Amino acid sequence: PGAAHTGSAHLHGGPSPPVTLAVRPEWLTLTPADASDLATRVQRVEQLGNEALVHVDGPAAEPWVVRAPSTVAVRPGDAVG
Repeated sequence: PGAAHTGSAHLHGGPSPPVTLAVRPEWLTLTPADASDLATRVQRVEQLGNEALVHVDGPAAEPWVVRAPSTVAVRPGDAVG
């Protein structure tokens, strides 16, 4: 497991152009908001049978999608990390 932090990256060789980081929904895990450096809010939950896609506010106002078990107990407006 890793940790998510907002901020900037410093690369060798001086300044670099902006980069885009791709994160797959199955790489993310929902945690209690007070247990994370990256607290956010649930926007919507898509129940897909055996799993759910949880849409949350991501950094810089970009939405993120988290793949979760279908039994996930979150609703729109809930604070998560």
